[in-house]
Amino acid sequence: MDPTDPELLKRGSARTVRVETLPDGARVVVKSFRTDAPLGGLVAPLARLADRRRARHEHAVLERLHASGVRVPRPLALRRRGTEVVMECVPDAVTLFEAMQGRAPWPAPPGRLAAPLGRLLAGLHAAGVDHSDLHANNVLLDPAGEPWLVDFHAARLRGELPADVLVRDLVVACAAGRQWLGARFRARFFLGWWRALPAGRRAELPERRALAEQVERRGRVERREVGRARAARWLRASGSCRALDEDGARVFEDARLPAEAL
Repeated sequence: MDPTDPELLKRGSARTVRVETLPDGARVVVKSFRTDAPLGGLVAPLARLADRRRARHEHAVLERLHASGVRVPRPLALRRRGTEVVMECVPDAVTLFEAMQGRAPWPAPPGRLAAPLGRLLAGLHAAGVDHSDLHANNVLLDPAGEPWLVDFHAARLRGELPADVLVRDLVVACAAGRQWLGARFRARFFLGWWRALPAGRRAELPERRALAEQVERRGRVERREVGRARAARWLRASGSCRALDEDGARVFEDARLPAEAL
């Protein structure tokens, strides 16, 4: 959240997410798709068409998941010529990432949240939605300790997800949790997912113990690869960090902030 604008939740190059209070006092989340394009010619109209397509797509994904009983914000409306999605607000929620980092309190003991998080992922899989951008900032925890999934602009609606996509999501979750969450949490998460997955889908996968071991093994590799990629990004000068020489040592700092702010 932007500290200068407490109602702003996220700002990107082509979309913003903010909380709005309606005339009746209800609070909603509004996701606006706005692609910057030069005025005139065909570029701006095409950009608006793309924005409307992305907004309609996110609205459709939310509708399918909500109808399937998956805990996602309920879509309420499309507005501004179809470029904004108005959806249910989850009040006083924190992201899973904030809780794992200790930047926000866990709404419930982490061990109690592991299985519900696994069931949430199983619901996503059973509904045939490939989120494609699963990470801890896209998982909300409400004050009751219930998890919610958000941010579906890049998701794909499919009739049935291939088994390798199910395993991929488990590996991504395992890799993300290895730094902050213990083996017991990951085991409970996996069991919550396995038990909530329809029996027909489980039959397409390896035996439970073999699959759990495969996920842990691949999660370790994935975690190392993510660490290497981040090190490569931050241990060289780039658009996001600048190289400095301090007392003969080469160091790097965030280039997005003025030097005096560091």
